[in-house]
Amino acid sequence: MPFIDDIPLVRKYVELFETYSWNNTLFGVLSIHVIIGQILKHMRIWKGSQFLDPRMSIFLLQDTRSGKSWGFNFVFDIAEKLEMGILSPDELTDAALLGTQEKVEFRDPDTGLKAEDWVTVPGVLNEADIVHYDEASMLFRTGKWNQKTVEILQKALNPIDTPSNTCYKKLSHGDPIQFNPTCSLLLTSYMPPGISSFVIQTGLFQRMLVLPRRLSESIRRSNSMIDIELLGDRTDSKKKLDSLLTEFRIIKNTFKDKETFEWDERTFPLLRNKTNKLFELVAPTHPRVRDILYGFIPAYQNFMYTLSCHHAAIRGQTTVMPHDVQNGFIVPFNIMKWLVAWLEGEIDTGAIDKEQRGRKSREEDFRKAFRSVFASLKKNDNLTIVGRTRLIKETVEVSRSSYPTVTKYLELFMSMGYIGYRIEGNKKLYWWKGTKRGRPRKNREG
Repeated sequence: MPFIDDIPLVRKYVELFETYSWNNTLFGVLSIHVIIGQILKHMRIWKGSQFLDPRMSIFLLQDTRSGKSWGFNFVFDIAEKLEMGILSPDELTDAALLGTQEKVEFRDPDTGLKAEDWVTVPGVLNEADIVHYDEASMLFRTGKWNQKTVEILQKALNPIDTPSNTCYKKLSHGDPIQFNPTCSLLLTSYMPPGISSFVIQTGLFQRMLVLPRRLSESIRRSNSMIDIELLGDRTDSKKKLDSLLTEFRIIKNTFKDKETFEWDERTFPLLRNKTNKLFELVAPTHPRVRDILYGFIPAYQNFMYTLSCHHAAIRGQTTVMPHDVQNGFIVPFNIMKWLVAWLEGEIDTGAIDKEQRGRKSREEDFRKAFRSVFASLKKNDNLTIVGRTRLIKETVEVSRSSYPTVTKYLELFMSMGYIGYRIEGNKKLYWWKGTKRGRPRKNREG
């Protein structure tokens, strides 16, 4: 991500984060915004009579053994040293989230006799600044208990101090529990089957930045090599950690009495341009997928506003400038690309348009789409080798899929040997290799 190098705080944070969790750059970038959002959570981002608060919550859906837990360990170290309450409950029952009552015994000082009373034990949503849950896959199971849990978490992420943010629980003894959560959520999970329908149907995931990420063979191999390289070493990160903590404390002191953010006039054309890019990203997808993704765009617009304010705060300013918007757009846009490609793969359009597509696999459909594009270029333009931009653009049109999804299948077919490539200067050139005796031909970089 190019903006990381331009912002010293983000660069230093991610560099240190990746000594804990290897090749997890985007997780690192997301987690620093969880920290900054908590520092700024008392402030407001106004939109007429509506407002956002600057909190950021994330849901990392990633393969097992991919560094999720060690990434959390780093966030825990930072949060704890900044005196933020960070809790990782064993379960997400309403008692754990909202609180409960426990019976206690004591000796009456007047009579000297044993007596009983009920005391309220606060839940993690009332007690913590950051709530982490590492078995969030349980949210995808059906049942009233899971539905109730999701509804509680949704309330916690609604704008602070609004009626929709108020949590209420009636108790069998004493006064009911009522409070407004101000915490951020950091949920992690592997990718269980059927998760896409849950993400689509549940408002919780439009209140969080959801990162669905499967590790490629090359990333797993790289992680294994790093593991060997660091074996026997002990990284001394105290100085770097202390430097980060100092910068976070400066932000905290600078903004402790601030109430709201303002927007430079030059940001508005840029905000409109960036929002249009979200629509353009979604537009080529299948109509059913497109309708679902359009529902995510307002949420990702809000994420852009929030992260733009974070970048202004990193500079020590309450006025958001155009370069803050540029930086604030990069993360939501990249995650939207992941989301588009993931949902297009998960929501099988063959099932949606069964009568048209039958039982054809998506891989076969895209293989035919690429072959068709290469054949058309050869017939119409006498081209057997084509650049990346034109190849992807024409395949998007033929397949009626998004840029991220076409890019994903391009990389797949390169690795399988269907598509050959070579590098000339700064350009990658591609050609159709097809199959030999029913199998993909071996790919070699020329």
